[in-house]
Amino acid sequence: MKKTWVTLFIIISLLLPIGVSAASAPQIQIQGKKVEAVPPAYIKNGRTYVPLRYVTEALGFTVDWIEDAQTVVIGKPGFSNLTLTIGKSVGRYGDKAIRLDASPEIRGDRTFVPLRIISENLGYKVQWINSTRTVIID
Repeated sequence: MKKTWVTLFIIISLLLPIGVSAASAPQIQIQGKKVEAVPPAYIKNGRTYVPLRYVTEALGFTVDWIEDAQTVVIGKPGFSNLTLTIGKSVGRYGDKAIRLDASPEIRGDRTFVPLRIISENLGYKVQWINSTRTVIID
């Protein structure tokens, strides 16, 4: 009986790294360049969440955090501001309200946002490559 439990434990231990690597963080490629998100991106309810600052700054935008309102304002000269609030399903792009299918959230001390919402509202196309778990932004 003891031998069976030891064998089962070894098999599970060997399989565990395979499961972890299969669920690794999605890769992000912006205009042909791989962007290393720190902390890493993750997928929740079919949406790829990224740390806001890494992606927006890679696209040339700035990010302002308004602590009291738990709100981020993403801007760049010549573009309307994109405003998102933690936990809210409505944001603003300039004067226009936009409906979000996934809300921004905080993990640790970082703001994470659904990548497609940011990219598309800032004028970029987003493509998901399932086989490599890669998001391409152009």
